[in-house]
Amino acid sequence: MKYKDLTTGGIAANLIALSVPIISASFIQMTYNLIDMFWIGHFSAEAIAAIGAAAFFAWMSSALSLITKVGAEVTVSQSLGEGSKSKACKQALFGFSWSVYIGLTFALLLLFFAPQAIAFFGLDEKVSEEAIVYLRWISPGFLLTFINQLFSGIYNASGNSTPPFKINAFGLIVNIILDPLLIYGLGPIPSLGLKGAAIATSLAQVVVFLVFAYRFFSNKRSPIGKLTLVNPFKDVMGFNLLRVGLPVGAQNLFFCFISMFIAQLAATFGKEGIAAYGVGAQFEAINWMSAGGFSTALCAFVGQNFGAHRYDRIKKAFAYTTRVAGMIGLFVSIGFFLFGNELFSLFVADAQTALVGGGYLRVIAISQLFMILEIVSTGAFNGLGRTIPPAIVNISFNIARIPLAYLLVYTFGMGITGIWWSISLTTVIKGVLLYIWYSRYASQKVREGI
Repeated sequence: MKYKDLTTGGIAANLIALSVPIISASFIQMTYNLIDMFWIGHFSAEAIAAIGAAAFFAWMSSALSLITKVGAEVTVSQSLGEGSKSKACKQALFGFSWSVYIGLTFALLLLFFAPQAIAFFGLDEKVSEEAIVYLRWISPGFLLTFINQLFSGIYNASGNSTPPFKINAFGLIVNIILDPLLIYGLGPIPSLGLKGAAIATSLAQVVVFLVFAYRFFSNKRSPIGKLTLVNPFKDVMGFNLLRVGLPVGAQNLFFCFISMFIAQLAATFGKEGIAAYGVGAQFEAINWMSAGGFSTALCAFVGQNFGAHRYDRIKKAFAYTTRVAGMIGLFVSIGFFLFGNELFSLFVADAQTALVGGGYLRVIAISQLFMILEIVSTGAFNGLGRTIPPAIVNISFNIARIPLAYLLVYTFGMGITGIWWSISLTTVIKGVLLYIWYSRYASQKVREGI
């Protein structure tokens, strides 16, 4: 299978063709969690709180997997833009090997230290026990999360994002079928409750991996050649991939850690607080995933055109992506603000939790457009291989959320709403700063090819 050349042809057509499958695949990934929450949410508020706590470690897995995914997207796309498919293949081999080593380490740590991880949130005994069970059964699938993300990244870099979408869609169908069967039981299948939700999600990831593996390991339909494990320590190119990907993984990992501290503070307001924050983050992912899809497409587009020295196309692509993603962000903001309570009620049976969650959505609705600016600017920076500026802004202001939240909650007496405002305000600042930083950087550097 040949890769798609993004250095020629219509800019808008290329970006849309690349971003739509990525966005669709992202929504599929988000739907895995929403399906679990939909079925478990009718069990009890304790069960939904348990998934809300364990979900942060799934989030952590996704954050770490971006090290190799984005590293491969940037290095492979730039190599293809330079016209060197052999170099692109070599970068893909390093990305695959790093994803296996890092993913396996992370999965084993959570499998053996699940009680210590869940203890961080200070939940009551019943919720903690259920969260530990869920985390232990879902953690083996985290290794496959790393590998599947890497496979998707290689396809994205090659300009063909449709196969990852189709493969992940198939995995979602498997999860949809298995979830109610394993959670509630049917005939000879016993009711496994929370454990069943975790097993269903992990099995779906296995299916996704097997389909990807057929393509990449057999070289039947791989865009860059057959993948095998190699020693990434023996070549500087292996470390170059990490150099590009580490800032992205670090900023997302810090974001996850900060969110865990925020969740810990939310948990002091009872199970409604942690449940509202956990489920609310899934709703916010609607906008985040949409912008992330455009950002990933822009990264691949910028990478190939940067390698080919097509700087005029980079400038036009950034402007177009910002406009289109911004329109989606505005639509989501209006929906969150007007229908916050109703959205929560679809997934949470407890009326008080839905009320608290609706308040969360109304506050963060204010920042959604600025989140678009943040994520799209990050994608453009990543495509240039300049992943440090977004990391600086994201890490700095995500850390600022903790003291700001305590200030608003206790000093200004805003209660749990103060937590939501700390998230919204810092998102606004991040979006403005990154947009300005990239615009100035691009005007000075991109045309010079530096």
